[in-house]
Amino acid sequence: MGRHVLMAFLFLIFIPIFHAMATEIKVVSPSFSSHDFDVSIEVNSSVGLGGMQCDFSFNASLLKVKSIENGGMFDIWWNNVTFPLIDNKNGSIKNMVAFSIGNVSYKGTFAIIHFEIVEEGVSYLNVENALLSDRNANPVDASIQNASIIIDSTPPEIKNVEISVSNGVNITCDVVEKNIQYVRINLTYPDGKKKEFDMAASNQKYFFNTSLKKGNYSFFIIARDMAGNEASSLPHQFSIKNHPPVKPYSPFPNDNAKNVSTAILSWKCYDLDNDSLKYDVYFGTSSNPPKVAENITGNFYNLPALQYSTTYYWKIVAWDGNDKNESKLWSFTTGSQKNYPPAIQITYPDNGSIVSESIEIKGTASDADGSVERVEIKIDNDAWQLASGTTSWSYGIDTTKLSDGNHVIYARAYDGKNYSKIASLSLIVKNQKKYKLTIKISPSNAGYVTPYGGTYDAGTIVKITAHANAGYAFDHWSGDASGGSSTIQIKMDGDKSVVAFFVPLQSPPVVDFYYEPSSPYAGEIIQFYDKSSDASEWHWDFGDGNSSSQKNPGHSYLKAGKYDVTLTVVINGKEYTKSKTINVKGKEKAIFTFHPLFPSPGTTIYFYGAGKNIVSWTWDFGDGSYGYEKNVTHAYGEGNYTVVLRIKDKWGNEDNISKELHVEYPDFSIENIQHEKKNDMALIKAFLKNNGGDAQNVTVALYLNGDEILKEKINISHGIQGFEKNVEISEGKNEIKIVIDPENKFIEKNESNNVASFVIYGKRVFSFHGIYAVYIAIVLIILTSLYLLKFRKKEITIASSKEEARCTVCFGKFKPNSEIVKCECGAMFHKSCATRVKVCPNCGRKLI
Repeated sequence: MGRHVLMAFLFLIFIPIFHAMATEIKVVSPSFSSHDFDVSIEVNSSVGLGGMQCDFSFNASLLKVKSIENGGMFDIWWNNVTFPLIDNKNGSIKNMVAFSIGNVSYKGTFAIIHFEIVEEGVSYLNVENALLSDRNANPVDASIQNASIIIDSTPPEIKNVEISVSNGVNITCDVVEKNIQYVRINLTYPDGKKKEFDMAASNQKYFFNTSLKKGNYSFFIIARDMAGNEASSLPHQFSIKNHPPVKPYSPFPNDNAKNVSTAILSWKCYDLDNDSLKYDVYFGTSSNPPKVAENITGNFYNLPALQYSTTYYWKIVAWDGNDKNESKLWSFTTGSQKNYPPAIQITYPDNGSIVSESIEIKGTASDADGSVERVEIKIDNDAWQLASGTTSWSYGIDTTKLSDGNHVIYARAYDGKNYSKIASLSLIVKNQKKYKLTIKISPSNAGYVTPYGGTYDAGTIVKITAHANAGYAFDHWSGDASGGSSTIQIKMDGDKSVVAFFVPLQSPPVVDFYYEPSSPYAGEIIQFYDKSSDASEWHWDFGDGNSSSQKNPGHSYLKAGKYDVTLTVVINGKEYTKSKTINVKGKEKAIFTFHPLFPSPGTTIYFYGAGKNIVSWTWDFGDGSYGYEKNVTHAYGEGNYTVVLRIKDKWGNEDNISKELHVEYPDFSIENIQHEKKNDMALIKAFLKNNGGDAQNVTVALYLNGDEILKEKINISHGIQGFEKNVEISEGKNEIKIVIDPENKFIEKNESNNVASFVIYGKRVFSFHGIYAVYIAIVLIILTSLYLLKFRKKEITIASSKEEARCTVCFGKFKPNSEIVKCECGAMFHKSCATRVKVCPNCGRKLI
């Protein structure tokens, strides 16, 4: 007994004063248990520790300590009938003590406590009255993070299992269990294969929704709580029968639509069993239209050219391989054709010409959206007369039957619906002496002259023009005319003969280009190639504001559309151009986002697709569920999922993208606790960490000396966020505790790290140093009394044999050739122990 008290004294004399150290004591325990378990007391310090002492408390009605084990952090574990003292009746462990001599520890396990379960419930697991010292025996202040455990040996109760197969498969059940870990359904398919799925939760109600193919299925439900207790339901069976496709709906063009110009049919349809669908198309001008296509897989059909002002009827029959469904009979009417009036032109003679004898009026007529039925002519205010021909027409006039002077010739064309605008010219009739103009061409095929000769009144000024055919150029006149101008005037003062001479031209250079691919997409590199001959310079205008001076450049267009590409080349010092129109098609990419990024089980997740020209969206949520809109929502049970979006754009291109999604329960913890004291206030700072899914409206409570002083609800998202609160403290010891989710409303991956405790000392009337001095004085009195009782009037002797001799400080045997220090009173010490204590604990003499 004396030695034990002596060890207490040796430990205590190395604790003269307190100073702040960055040290944490943490109780590590499972959050739940259904059987016996272990609790460890972990220490993490930035200061080397020489020893530690503490007490421990627990709920004695729920737990019982079986044994305590040295954690191995320190060299010596004090273990006898009084150290430590286990009190299972009152739920406490007193005087757990361990220390090292000459060594220090920074991190490790102080002790391991083996618990036996007595009853179900929630027990606190608290370290109390902790004292730590460094290598120089200075006290080390530490924060304490206690824990709690839920004792649960009762398995969950599964009841009210219900099955519905009316619109997909819906299985629900009730599970009576507060601390559930998971509820899963074990599904056996018609081919005998099995697969497990997590069931989604809403309070105590759990549900599983999916789409299944035809056949017989069986399943049972497994529920497991956080303590590891499991329960299974009875097996159940159900069958899935085939559902025919729904009636095709949403026709385009709309039913009874008017003035339709489109040449494509489209509709919507789906199958409750998610079977692949094929369609038969019936289309025609009768109310019982014939089948024009069958077994098509898309929900659109390209029509041939439609007639104007015609009513068409159509319907769709959808097949799923077993059953079919027919749409209602739809109809639409095309618009009427717009008529454009014809055009007419008088080409001969020229306006204001002087004519005589018989002449022939000539001209052309055309119709943009049809044909010219007839051309009519009238002179002055006479009646309209029918001309010969339509697109190229003529009408003969005997001017001798007209009076000399001015006359107006009118012409008009008719296309069966409308007349053209009226063309006219003025003629001067003058039947007098006439002369003949003869025109010749050299070479004969090189060109032509307008007018090409004729008979004219004497004194008439005739303007003639030479026109070169392709490959020739006008050169000069000869005969009764001269000069190199292509247009000249001849005065008819006699018969005239004129020759127009032409010379051949050199062949123009070839200017051309091509590009690959011939049907490009937006964003795709298009390679352009020059096919021109002997070009020395190039300039490309791509029609989108970009250009290039390379011979064979590459280019890509950001947007779909039609672009006019122009190539300008320099050949023998002259510029030549060539233009072509390129049609760039679009190509959409599969893109989506979602939030929240770190969801918890049962949380609604919003998925957003992107793209303007997409006609088909298919979402595979990775849990057997699907969506078909641009923006969708979905909720998951706990687990990792791969979400895949597949799209199809209006040009028929397909693309897909996948993203990983992690759904997990939140996991709260409190880290990096600090405080700043100012007078009677303390600013508490900590980091609230969530290693799991986002959580909303989480309660955080703050306790001072066991009393709740603050409770507020905050959102704790995945990651780390700050927490600061001002607390009014009193003199002496102030025990502070921060608790996340004190009522355990949230299911977590680890419930044991939601509490952090620490002590703040306020200004004291009677300081700890004074108390400690009194404590040391009492110990000295006890030691002195024991010394007088044991050694008074006795001769102090050293043990008779080396085998029995032990160190007075550590009680260890002396090894051969070890360094030994002897006191005058007879006490023996290891040299390292003597260096540590410096004075003999028996007589008080100085050792070293």
